[in-house]
Amino acid sequence: MKNILKIITGINKTASNLIDNFAKAWEESDVGKRILTIIFEMLNKAVGTIANCAKKAAEWASTIDFAPLLESVLELLNSIKPIWDAVWNGVEWAFQYVILPYLKALIENRLPGIILFISSLFDTLDGFFTWLGDVFAGVPGFFANLWENIQNIWNKLEEFGGWLYEKVSEIVDWFGEKWNGIKEIFAGVGEWFREKFTEAWEAVKYVFSSGGAIFDGIVDGIFNVFRDVVNG
Repeated sequence: MKNILKIITGINKTASNLIDNFAKAWEESDVGKRILTIIFEMLNKAVGTIANCAKKAAEWASTIDFAPLLESVLELLNSIKPIWDAVWNGVEWAFQYVILPYLKALIENRLPGIILFISSLFDTLDGFFTWLGDVFAGVPGFFANLWENIQNIWNKLEEFGGWLYEKVSEIVDWFGEKWNGIKEIFAGVGEWFREKFTEAWEAVKYVFSSGGAIFDGIVDGIFNVFRDVVNG
């Protein structure tokens, strides 16, 4: 507690000593009075300067002629006015012949169409959810008969597979029989042509090897060969 009192007493003495010394220095040689005098003179100078500037401004304003400025503004407005009128005439035309007809078509045709489309969409959704409800309602019955349905489908597939296999087998057998017949028909053709060509060639060689009976041998040999072909 004593220490706290000492701190408070020291602070008070410090403040008292500062005040006393400041007052003493303020009064010494009229330093404080001269400081106030200089400050007053500075403020007076600022106020006097502002007053003189206001007086000069008033004198300056009394000599200003705004006529050239206003004339130039008038000329500018005269140049702008035709463009301004054209712009607003265009706005009026667009409002009358574009915006209003479009709004009329929108209100009379498009908005009703959009509303009808939305209505049909909700009707479709209602039908879809009704169908979905029916589907979910039938799910238990569907799963109850699911295995039976799968077995029936599998049996039908087996029956169809057996029938298809039978028909394919019949078609393959039929083509096999026909192909065997064709092979039997044409089996001796190559050998027959080979024999006939050999006979004709031998006849020709014999004719050319005979001295005076060349033409008779050619005619007889070829005639005999082709007669055999025709008869065969």
